[in-house]
This record gives sequence, C-alpha cells and structure tokens, in this order.
Amino acid sequence: FSNLPVNVVSAVSSAQEVSYLKAFPAEVEVTVQGQRHMVQSLRPNDIRVSVDVTGIQSASGARRRLAVSTLAGISLVRVEPEEVEIASLH
Repeated sequence: FSNLPVNVVSAVSSAQEVSYLKAFPAEVEVTVQGQRHMVQSLRPNDIRVSVDVTGIQSASGARRRLAVSTLAGISLVRVEPEEVEIASLH
C-alpha cells in the first residue's frame, strides 16, 4: 500500500496540542502479508501508520520510528521509510 498518511500522536498530549507537529515524509509505503483473501480485501484505511512524539522537546531534526497497526491476521512485512523526521509548523 502506497501513500498511507502518517498520524502524529502523543501519549500525554491532546490531538490539538500536537497538531503543529508534522512528519516528513507525510506518507509512507507499507507491505503486509496474510491469507490471500484477507490481503485482497484489505483497504488502505484498515492500516494505521503513526509516529509517537511523546517527550519531544524540540521538533527540529527529531527522528522517530513508525508504528503500524492493521487488522488481526495481517502482519507487517515492511514500512518504507522506517522512521520519519518530526518538524514544527510554527
């Protein structure tokens, strides 16, 4: 799956508090595997790509690994890139 959006999340902040932080690149490519019928019926919105910005004091140049979640029975093979740069829009 190509061009999946990266969601910026934080364990301690609300969505509004991290809305000024963006991931670059903002979209990534994800490869998954599973039973053929499950993979064939998988839709892009069944795959969630996120980056946790908890603890980032300064977004300048910060890099974080991506987390990928999807439906039960589907496993992640690869996400490209594996990490993204966090930048502030302020």
